[in-house]
Amino acid sequence: MLCRCHTLVRPRIPRGFLRLLFYLLAGSAPALYAGESLLTRVVDVRSLSVAEAEQGREARITGVVVYVDRSGILIQDETGSTFFRPTERQMFLKVGDEIEVHGFTQMGRYLAGLGPSEVRVLRRGQNAPAISVGLDDVVFNRYFYQRVAVEGIVRSVDVKNDWIALRLAMGSRILEIRFAQSLPPNRKLVDARVRIKGISAGSINDQRQVVETFLRIQSWDDIEILDPAVPDELVPHLAPSELLSFHPFGRTERRIEVAGTVTAVYADGEIYLQEGKTAFAARLTGHVELSVGDRIELIGFAEVFQFAASVVDAEIRRRVPGKSPEAIAISSPDLLNALHDARLIAVEARVVDAFKSSDGYTLVLSGNNRSIQGYVAGDKAPPVIGSTVRVKGICHVEVAPSPGFVREAGAIYLRARSPDDVTVLESPGWWTPRKLVVALGVLACVILIVGIWIGLLHWQVRRKTIALRGHIESEAALEERQRIAQEFHDTLEQDLTGLALRLDTAATRAFDENGRQIMVVSRRLLARIQVETKNIVSNLRNTDPLETDLGTTLEALVKNCAGLNGIEVRLQTGAEPPPLAGSTLHHLHMMARESVNNALKHARATRITVYVTVERGRLVMRISDNGCGFDVGVETKGKSGHFGCIGIRERARKIGATVNWHSAPNQGAVVEMLLPLPAPGLGSSAVGPKASRKKAGRASPRNCHNFPTSVRFFQCHKTLSLFLSSMTTL
Repeated sequence: MLCRCHTLVRPRIPRGFLRLLFYLLAGSAPALYAGESLLTRVVDVRSLSVAEAEQGREARITGVVVYVDRSGILIQDETGSTFFRPTERQMFLKVGDEIEVHGFTQMGRYLAGLGPSEVRVLRRGQNAPAISVGLDDVVFNRYFYQRVAVEGIVRSVDVKNDWIALRLAMGSRILEIRFAQSLPPNRKLVDARVRIKGISAGSINDQRQVVETFLRIQSWDDIEILDPAVPDELVPHLAPSELLSFHPFGRTERRIEVAGTVTAVYADGEIYLQEGKTAFAARLTGHVELSVGDRIELIGFAEVFQFAASVVDAEIRRRVPGKSPEAIAISSPDLLNALHDARLIAVEARVVDAFKSSDGYTLVLSGNNRSIQGYVAGDKAPPVIGSTVRVKGICHVEVAPSPGFVREAGAIYLRARSPDDVTVLESPGWWTPRKLVVALGVLACVILIVGIWIGLLHWQVRRKTIALRGHIESEAALEERQRIAQEFHDTLEQDLTGLALRLDTAATRAFDENGRQIMVVSRRLLARIQVETKNIVSNLRNTDPLETDLGTTLEALVKNCAGLNGIEVRLQTGAEPPPLAGSTLHHLHMMARESVNNALKHARATRITVYVTVERGRLVMRISDNGCGFDVGVETKGKSGHFGCIGIRERARKIGATVNWHSAPNQGAVVEMLLPLPAPGLGSSAVGPKASRKKAGRASPRNCHNFPTSVRFFQCHKTLSLFLSSMTTL
């Protein structure tokens, strides 16, 4: 063996070469740290942080091997233990070898250790030191990766795949011991008090956190029996009512024997038993075929289970088949209390909710004042909500927080043994709450749809009504226009024809030059009145709108008024106005005509100017004269028999325009009309409250570009009056 040790450290091979070889095996090369001290104690390595350990500090440690594994060998000295990464040639090391390790630090999953290192065996067969610790020392990792010794009572020995798990009770808590050797025959450990030496270890996650603690041992020799297990025939027998009850010397931590009748068996190894008025739970260590009603004797450890006692890590000592016990009938969940804990009951209740889970379903069972949950395993569908059911199963009472000495009962739930334990006593009526909610939802949707349909219908009716009203008004206006046209043709036009004949007869008489001139002018005036009358009749008969613009309309107005009574009437234009709706154009024309006629009739002016332009998004039209002027506050408010200014204001309101008079005595007069124009790209050029409802270029028969009959007739009447006045001078 000494020769083998000498082969590991050959004098003729340079130490630096071996060191480089270890670095290459580790996959990284260490950094050179000049001036840093050599680490010689395990505690110096364990104390390194992650960053410091990854720097590859040089260490030379002497200690004893306490655990050997291909992933790492643990070495321990008087200050602690750590690991180093072994090579295949170093796997001959055994627990108890005293060695010297020379290598460089690296970070493990939980603490710092050494990478691939040089190993020199100093001595073999040394006793690996073990530190006596308590359970908290293991749980809180105070001696992680160190060899420790613990004492306790073995609760169970379970074989799991290729390793064995031993559960050691240390007081009221359990520590798991893991090792990879097979269980030796005829070695009784359960219920024995033992001393176990092993490595304090645990499961580590990716965040370098220990999430589960346990001990690792490598040999059955690490287990020392201090007090052997009590033989089965000598285990003390207790009645179920004596479990966890008072004893002058305290409750035993060793096994006890208890008997009872099986009331429920579950697939997870949990069973429930009843003896007289006492019921308790038990958990078996292995799989045993049991049936409800079997009379059995158990050997196990007494332990608190939720609200009452239980027996855990139990083994069946004797089994006798028997009759299934009767369940306690409970008429309502309101009657359940702590006395029903762990007992087989059958409760009647109404199902108020149900939902599926991965291994079965859960029912919410309601009484008058309490609701409980019932868990049923299996693939069977749950009862319909609203059903009245009887559920048979084990009653569980949870513990409620209580500051006193008495343990209060909390929530209560039921665990059925199989789907057959659920019996439907009464199915719900057709009108279940769920169906009612669905029906209300459908009704709400129908009401919403009907409301939308009614709204659309009202909108259609309103639209049709407006269109029909407009059509009726148009027909009525057309009929009225035709009637007026007939009256004009049969009365006024015939009278004018007669008057023309009389003038022709009067023209045959001899007149002086002045009289003759008056007759010529009168004949011309009468001819113009006849033409105007015919135009009125023609316009009344014609229902098509005039296609013209404001400039053309104003030019015709100025041309018709030019030369009357020797007064000059002219038109001036600025920026060209945009196209206007027919009704808007008509109202502007009539307002301008009324203003010009007022100047001709009352102003005694010699010059009248009509000016139209566009300024700041508004149409501006001004009619000015150099006449005698007037008092605006008096003349424009309306006088008896005079409606010109009132008519101008009314027309301005209809198209959304404003009109202002500016005048003073002997200073002439200006009539200014301002019409806001729509912004470019907003569609129709019609403006005003009523005109905005019509498309540009369209008008009803009563709102077309043609002059209304009443207005034009009034103008003809005034012209005829002037004519008759001139005739009286003859």
